[in-house]
Amino acid sequence: MKNLYLVFVVLLLGATMNAQNFKFGKVSKEEVESKAHPLNSDANVAVLYREVIIYYNYDKNLGFVLITEVHERIKIYNKDGFDWATKEIGLYVSNNREEEVIEIKGETYNIENGKLVSQKLEKDGIFDENENKYRNRKKITMPGIKEGSVIEYKYTITSPFLSSIDKIQLQYTIPIDNLEVTVKVPEYFIFKRHTNPKSQLNFKIEESTNRISHTNTTTQRSGFQVVQHSQETSKLEYVENIYSIIKGDIPALKKEEYVDYLNNYAAVLNWELLYTKFPSGAIENYSENWDDVVNKIYNENEFGKELKDTKYFTQDLAQVLDGVTMPQDKINTIFQFVKSKVKWNDYVGYFADYGVREAY
Repeated sequence: MKNLYLVFVVLLLGATMNAQNFKFGKVSKEEVESKAHPLNSDANVAVLYREVIIYYNYDKNLGFVLITEVHERIKIYNKDGFDWATKEIGLYVSNNREEEVIEIKGETYNIENGKLVSQKLEKDGIFDENENKYRNRKKITMPGIKEGSVIEYKYTITSPFLSSIDKIQLQYTIPIDNLEVTVKVPEYFIFKRHTNPKSQLNFKIEESTNRISHTNTTTQRSGFQVVQHSQETSKLEYVENIYSIIKGDIPALKKEEYVDYLNNYAAVLNWELLYTKFPSGAIENYSENWDDVVNKIYNENEFGKELKDTKYFTQDLAQVLDGVTMPQDKINTIFQFVKSKVKWNDYVGYFADYGVREAY
């Protein structure tokens, strides 16, 4: 029995010593020296670690702010994986409010003369781009990329849009060795979770709760000749619902014949806000049925109104279809005409960005 205990201790110590350290900046020499992915030798690149933490931070002046923290460590096995050294972060903009990226840091690790060296991400590797009036983009380009490099970056997104938790990507077109996701939601926000039914992967979501307490003390000053101070203390307490996913060895999406966009089949976790219920307030519903969705979209000026405006192309269309009688021929003629007239500005969405007349 004593010998069995010693064996167990040795194995436990060995496992602990060999365990990877995923704390930012703790990249090992072994990770950089690795030549091929242990489970997928054809992989050009792999995510060694991906962590997403989403929570609501309470500020006494701003109220709740939605925070998303992302940390990724990526191994680049060869030059075909160099594209993964650039990270793009989409940011939502609406009504003079916008999401922001703060606390960006990154490092690239290589082996030089047998030693592990690192190169920090500098400001010249971080770019801001305006995608359209609804979306901004922050782009990170990691420095010193070579075959065998390990890159690591970490950033935080602050968002005033409390009802919109972004889709959480659980699978890429490359392997993910270790994934940790944590979402913390105050009891005032009731979300419904959706997974991708086209994905073949299942993820177990652990649920737990935590009690949060915020105490704010405000000091007020009054009087002129005799100055008096008074303090008011307020306390906010609520239950935080916690959802966690820990999973390893997530396979890459496999390319399939006749599949145009692989990410349609990726494992993801979507969040739909059903309603909010704040203390001393009424329930505010956000969930809609399909009739509500249809009415809302067709009443939008940038959608329904745009579809009703046809005068600008009526005369051109009559000329194009002159002499064309068969329905299928009309369809093909109109299709080719639209292809020659309309150009895409890279905006993805169902609203007309600058109007269909201008696109025409």
